[in-house]
Amino acid sequence: MDNQQETHQAEHIAYVGGLIDGEGCLGLFTFFRAERTAINVKPSIGLANTDRQIIDAYCAALSALNVPHWVSHTP
Repeated sequence: MDNQQETHQAEHIAYVGGLIDGEGCLGLFTFFRAERTAINVKPSIGLANTDRQIIDAYCAALSALNVPHWVSHTP
């Protein structure tokens, strides 16, 4: 029998993966620090959607997976 916590984690991972696949984008952003000695790379995952319930469910899944995130709203 599966561990219930592992099952929920797998469901959260599948939900987040599905949303990123259908509605999201992956990016790598490069930038220099003030001393300009090296290029820094920052990975980013974006999701755009107008349905608040989907955004709330996405945030809940990320929180359950302990993934830091933030939401930006543009009217």
